[in-house]
Amino acid sequence: MRSEFAKMHSPLDWNDLRLVLAVAREGSLSGAARKLGVTHSTVFRRLGTIETAIGTRLFERFRDGYAPTPAGETAAASAARLEDEVLALERRLAGQDL
Repeated sequence: MRSEFAKMHSPLDWNDLRLVLAVAREGSLSGAARKLGVTHSTVFRRLGTIETAIGTRLFERFRDGYAPTPAGETAAASAARLEDEVLALERRLAGQDL
């Protein structure tokens, strides 16, 4: 049974979305790991945890890499939009005295 806290919060956070986006862009766990500065095994483990948490497979596994499922394409597209927004916010805030 999920806790009340878990019911109120999404199973995904920004780091999860960054990982999904990196796997989608790179097409492999190794490429995503290099991009994120983590190990292949970390990407493998976290992707499995993400897919289990949301109850949906995000990538098809092939000998030569990973390809997004329709759900994975949706997740990666949303993550890319969020990344654009975060980068735009960082640019707007750069140099401001907060």
